[in-house]
Amino acid sequence: PPEIAHIAPDPLEAAFDAADVVRRVRRRTTGVKRLLLDQNLVSGVGNIYADEARWRARIHGERPGERLT
Repeated sequence: PPEIAHIAPDPLEAAFDAADVVRRVRRRTTGVKRLLLDQNLVSGVGNIYADEARWRARIHGERPGERLT
């Protein structure tokens, strides 16, 4: 439906394109946690999942997306 057309695919969907998400993240100056929670980039990632993923990757939440390697 048009009301939810802006929401990105979930990582478990066949339509999910990880390479595209990485390219889009690396062009942004926003902090990683905020990017993970952005439903325009990827859907289905909530606060707990974002924190757990960052913790395991040892990435600070305020680190800009453009500074990820």
